[in-house]
Amino acid sequence: MSRKEAPWAGLLKAALAGQVSNQQVATALHLSVRQVQRRKRRFRAAGIRGLVHRTRGQPSPRRLPAAVRQQVAGLLQATYQEF
Repeated sequence: MSRKEAPWAGLLKAALAGQVSNQQVATALHLSVRQVQRRKRRFRAAGIRGLVHRTRGQPSPRRLPAAVRQQVAGLLQATYQEF
């Protein structure tokens, strides 16, 4: 979990227990009430793992293929070495 995601669990637990309102959580996390409701649902279903961004640890869909990266690395070492 990142520093930004760390306080979410405590606040969402309090919201699920009825100790604080969705509006209070939304204000504290700088989110909309609707987004707090979505995160509460994911937290209830998957726990803390549901709060972590789903694409964390996945390669970027915009990543260049390995063959292209190797070709660029070869050009940088040979042709454009002093550039």
